[in-house]
Amino acid sequence: MLILLDLSVLPEEDDRELFRAFHRRYEDGLYALLLQTLGDPRRAEDGLQTVMVAILRQFPTLRRLYDTDRAAIGPWAVTITKHAALDMRRKEQRLTAMPEDWDPPAPETTESRSAHARLVELIRSMPPGDREVLELRFLLEWSHRDIARALGITEAAARKRVERSRQRLILCLREEGYDG
Repeated sequence: MLILLDLSVLPEEDDRELFRAFHRRYEDGLYALLLQTLGDPRRAEDGLQTVMVAILRQFPTLRRLYDTDRAAIGPWAVTITKHAALDMRRKEQRLTAMPEDWDPPAPETTESRSAHARLVELIRSMPPGDREVLELRFLLEWSHRDIARALGITEAAARKRVERSRQRLILCLREEGYDG
């Protein structure tokens, strides 16, 4: 199967070679997992492309695992693959036809869109460690166990990091005038 990726985003040749080695080693297994989950070869191929792009974007984590705990690379890649497959299934479910008697929700107000945009802006402005765990936990919906594996820490430490980052976000929101 042909996967097209622009490895020039990795400035070092040894990083590009590490990614190629990762791809060679895990491509078939990740494809099999996607095929099992999605049930269609074409969708599994699309999913594998999505997974490889996601892993390329998270290359610093791959490099860290390669340098510190190579045994964690497989579970990390499987977690990313499972999340990609679930995201694909959710997206497909959202695109299914609605019943004729379906009553659509009221449109979002400008106020709710701007509140959401401000929340995203606040998360993005947080220190990298806080931002990373908040994105993994609340945007990607990773479990504490998955976060711990990806970061190379204990599950208890992952749980504590998420909670601390969440509390810092709540403080920022309160400073902005939000209640709750």
